[in-house]
Amino acid sequence: MKRPIEHPELEELSRGVGEIIEFWGFKQIHGVIWTHLFLSPEPLSASTLVTRLGVSKALMSLSIKELLRHRVILPVANERNRKTKFYVANSDLFPVIQEVLENRELRMIANIVARCHHLKASLSSRSESETIAPEKLESMLRLSEEAEFTLRNLLTMPGISPGFLKKFFQM
Repeated sequence: MKRPIEHPELEELSRGVGEIIEFWGFKQIHGVIWTHLFLSPEPLSASTLVTRLGVSKALMSLSIKELLRHRVILPVANERNRKTKFYVANSDLFPVIQEVLENRELRMIANIVARCHHLKASLSSRSESETIAPEKLESMLRLSEEAEFTLRNLLTMPGISPGFLKKFFQM
């Protein structure tokens, strides 16, 4: 059972963070969990989060697994009760963002490039198409390849490090 909302402003803030993290392909609940963990003065258990947020244990379990996989949250040692796992928010999100860009967005763009090549090859075996303008397909392919090239270069630039990004974003 969800306890009475102690800070409605916290609920608003956590939903806002959830909206941002949703844009990155996560679920809103992931941002809500991260916000509660980040602002908490102490590590929290999954059961505490279930109570606070009024969500099911199953949703919390799945969400925590996903957040741990991407290192958005981190487990912490619990000396009082070794059976209960506690978590904190990872405040160093730049490696997380880099990992997501490398392992998700870059793969998605590479997939688009491959699909453009596949479509282009299938068109060359036909005399003409009424639904596809070959010059526009070529333009889409070039745009996709440029996006892939730009993202790869951005991720491998020596000056683009977590320290640089922290200074850039003044965190």
